[in-house]
This record gives sequence, structure tokens and C-alpha cells, in this order.
Amino acid sequence: MLEATIFVCPNPLSGDSFSICEYDCSACFIKALEETILKNKAKKGLQPISRKNLQRTLGKAFRSERETKDPVIKALRFGLPVIIGRKCEPFCKSEAEHKATLEMLKLLKRYDAPTVVETKGLPPEEVEPYFRVMSEMGCGVNITITPGDDELAKKLGEPTTYSERWSLAHMLREIGLWVGITGEPIINGVNDSSKQIWEWAQNCNELKPTHVNFGDLRVSSLKIMARRMAKASFDLAYIMKRKKETWFERGRDIFKLLHHYGLLVTTPDWVNFGMLNDTESCCGFTGLKFKFHTFTFQHAMLEVKRKGRVTFGEIGKNNIFGEKYAEKFREIWNGKGGYFNLSDVKGIVKKGRDGEGNVVYGKAKSLESVFL
Repeated sequence: MLEATIFVCPNPLSGDSFSICEYDCSACFIKALEETILKNKAKKGLQPISRKNLQRTLGKAFRSERETKDPVIKALRFGLPVIIGRKCEPFCKSEAEHKATLEMLKLLKRYDAPTVVETKGLPPEEVEPYFRVMSEMGCGVNITITPGDDELAKKLGEPTTYSERWSLAHMLREIGLWVGITGEPIINGVNDSSKQIWEWAQNCNELKPTHVNFGDLRVSSLKIMARRMAKASFDLAYIMKRKKETWFERGRDIFKLLHHYGLLVTTPDWVNFGMLNDTESCCGFTGLKFKFHTFTFQHAMLEVKRKGRVTFGEIGKNNIFGEKYAEKFREIWNGKGGYFNLSDVKGIVKKGRDGEGNVVYGKAKSLESVFL
């Protein structure tokens, strides 16, 4: 099943090759969702994607011209990339038996759908079919490798060591694929020391990935995450206290270090670091012939960065998802709905309203140094 989440992400189209993740990594925010909004799906257990359903969706998008309100069909027709692996590991143990990820890649290739794989696993032992199809379709690969040593990966219950993933990244670079590194989660007081960050940056510099993306520990439920991190002998209360005290400074240090090596860097934490982001999306698909959904807050941040201010109408003209989406986004833009908006970003202020009553945002002169 493909899904679209569209208020912040310029690449909102996700498609997982399995129904839930086979692994149980302590720091994973998706596992908390499997106990809440995804619990019905989790109860059914691990199931490979329905090839028939995926083919039906792709057929509606590319073999039909019938009008639709379905955001997934709209996204596919527009040319947004399908991200495989946002909610489950595509190279899990069960892939060796089911070949669900391989079949999904082949089907997306048949319809010429732009695709990116997000992983912290390893393909099955017969890697050649995976490498061949990904190379033929111009696939991108984002590999999650957080700062720290292999023992930390084991302690967090991750499926592979960081050393194994660095080796995979080099192999994929050698065959000419777009490779990004995702340094997530950076856990305050666990793997955010200057030494750990420096060693991770050195590995990034040696690899020369197309893009580097990093983020901190994401928490959708403090209670669930506290229990999960306790299993790995980590105190979430301590981690969150450290985050409040150090995250902004540490994030700026990471940008500075990676920029020193000439690498493109972006983080999904656009509220704290949006002005420092180098690319249109936090996944950083620079150099790939992908389109972006630009009616988003990440795009609005870039507009403020480029010219100092942004209006709702300037980005609204790029809406591909219809009036219902536009009205919901307008509410959030103007401060309703319980979501972050540009007024939450340090150094951005409301500059008044446009002719339709929507807030105009811009840099605050007194705070421009925040972004230097």
C-alpha cells in the first residue's frame, strides 16, 4: 500500500514492501506507532506487500487518465518519488524468502516510477538482482548510519552493524548509485559526543555521499519510548533533558563540520535548522531527476532563505493535491490545527498579512545572525 503525508515533506509518497517492521530497534519511533495508530496492522503480523494491489494502484496512475481525488494517484502522476522503507526495513530477514522488496522494485521500474530505498539492513546474499534493478531504474538509496560504534548498534537492537552499512554504502557508490547517509537517531548523552560526531563525519567524508541527513531521537509517545529505551539501558528522561540543553548547539556543530568537508546537509528538524538546510528536501535528492511537492513548509523555508520573505500564495500555486488540502494547509499556515508553522522557527516573524488575509513570513533583522 502506498501512502502520502504532505504538509512538510516534499517527497511524501511512501510504500513499504512489508506491512510492519520485522525488527525491534529500541530507538525506533515507528514501533511506538505500532502500539497506537498502527496497532491493528501490527496485530496481523508481518505480511509482504500485495503485488496485485500495488500493480492496480500503478495502473490507475499511469495507464488511466481518469480524474481522481486520491492523493497517492495524484502524487504518482506528478512524478513524486516512492520511498521504500519509511515504516519497515525493506532488507529484513523475511526478504530472503518473500523477495517482496525485489518484486516491488521491479514493478516500480516497469512503470518508470522514481524510487528511493531507505534502509539499515543488508540485501539477501544474492545481491546482484537488487543491485541490477536499482541501477537500471536510477534508484537512490538512503542508508541510516548513526554516530557510534558497532556495539551501540547491537545495544539498540538494530539489524546490522554500522560497519556493515558503511561497506554497503561504498559498494553502492562504486556501482554508480545515488547514496545518502542518514545519521539518525543522534541521541543526546549517548552518541552525540564530539569524538563520536567527528568519527562519523570522517566516514562521511571518506564515502563522499551525495547527501547527508541527520536527526535527533524522535518521540511520538514518551511513555512507550521510555519503556523501549529502558530495555537498552538508557534513561529517556535524561536524554530529553540533555536534548533541551544541547540540541540546537550540537546541530549547528554538525552542519559546520559536514560543510567543512563540502558535503550537502539537511535535517528534517526544519523548525530549528531550516535556514541551514542545503536541499529542497531533508532526504536530499539533489542530482536525481525527481520532482518535489513544493506546497510545503520545507519549501517555504527555502523561499525565506532565498529572498527574505514568503507568502501563502507564492507556494500555494504549486499545490497538486486539491482544494481540501489547500484549505487545511492554510489553517496551519495561519496558526490553527496544532501543527508547527513558520512562526515557530527562530529568526522568522510575521510580517503582516496578504490581500487574502494569510500571514506573510520573513526574517527578523535582529535575529538574522541565528542563520550565519
